[in-house]
Amino acid sequence: MAFHMAEELKTSLNFMIVGSFHSDYLDGFVTRLHVRAPRSSVAVIKIVDASDFAEEELIPNLKHSRYGEIADFVYFVNEPRK
Repeated sequence: MAFHMAEELKTSLNFMIVGSFHSDYLDGFVTRLHVRAPRSSVAVIKIVDASDFAEEELIPNLKHSRYGEIADFVYFVNEPRK
């Protein structure tokens, strides 16, 4: 995916939709794109269904003690469980 994205960077704004396995913790696709297009600016936006979590679980799940931040930006949809 990163190879093809790097080959097609012809405008100043591009986007790629990938599964979380390819982008969580700014790894996978994100790491490979940095290697293949080092001058490109990359931002990861993760969409989280908040109804899968209790309110107190939301913020702690955004950062892993070993892998760091899950994304540059997180967009929550739906209401968390009470």
